[in-house]
Amino acid sequence: MKKIMISAVAALSLVSCVNTSSNNANGEFEDSLDIIEVATDEAIVSSVPDDAELLAEDELTGMKAYVVNLSVMHDGDGETLSEFWLEDKDGNAKKMFTTNEEWQDMDWETPKKYPITQIMAVDKADFIYNKAEKKTYIVLSGCPDARNEFVYLMPASFDSKEALFLCCADGYFGFDDDSQHILGGSYGYHEEGGRYGILKEMDFNGKVLEKNIIEDENYMQ
Repeated sequence: MKKIMISAVAALSLVSCVNTSSNNANGEFEDSLDIIEVATDEAIVSSVPDDAELLAEDELTGMKAYVVNLSVMHDGDGETLSEFWLEDKDGNAKKMFTTNEEWQDMDWETPKKYPITQIMAVDKADFIYNKAEKKTYIVLSGCPDARNEFVYLMPASFDSKEALFLCCADGYFGFDDDSQHILGGSYGYHEEGGRYGILKEMDFNGKVLEKNIIEDENYMQ
């Protein structure tokens, strides 16, 4: 009997082992192991679900972004999770991820890439074009806790596995195509109480290029 040990960490595929035993020409028992790769990544399908909501459409590539809201019950409390889908110009579609119901601790000082499976909410999307890279990205934003609105940046591709967290807690404000600046919001607290808004202008690496304080009555509560 042969002892076969297999050790693998599979991010995109799961290895399935099938034991096939037989006798050889000499009548001796042989034990063999066939290894079959079974894909576990989300498959590309012919269309998005019927209940998918269109969030954004890119005129340049013809790609579309959709969200499917899922109702989930936890001990009687309702919670909404979402599936985020991309569709190409030919109508091929892929579920990129389901939002994560567990709270994720993010780095608020340094933009970092996280697995897209750590994204907690998706409510809005916007396709933007990086002229230097000649590449289309998508900005995702969502509110996971009825207060903060997190912002992420990822390539607009079926192959995307990570998203850059832009250290924004108050949403996505738009994109300046001329300057190639991504606009996002955050907030701080006055010593005497109350909040103030912060408008950030960032590059595609999440680096803050300009920051402006916004005094608004909405932040003074």
